Amino acid sequence: MPVNAENYPAIIVDPALATGGSIDATITYLKEMGFKDIKVMSIFASNVGVKLLYENHPDVKVFAAKYIPTGLNEDGFIVTAAGDIGDRLNGTFGYTKAKPAKP
Repeated sequence: MPVNAENYPAIIVDPALATGGSIDATITYLKEMGFKDIKVMSIFASNVGVKLLYENHPDVKVFAAKYIPTGLNEDGFIVTAAGDIGDRLNGTFGYTKAKPAKP
């Protein structure tokens, strides 16, 4: 992390803001490091994740290409035509059945 983090912006990039848990933890960590200008950029954002971030971090701006107001399925995934975009981009297959990412 840079010295004097408060003088730098931090941009968190995640393809799918679903439950918001990972981004919430990341924002908390960045704030502990001293960052004050934090933004989140996502392709898809669920109402569940956006609500969590706005409740816990009202000072953080969230930008998403597509807002999904209908919530998540029973597995905590955003139901879209993208089909597990985060797993496809990162070479993972869900946190409960994770496989090693390909180098």
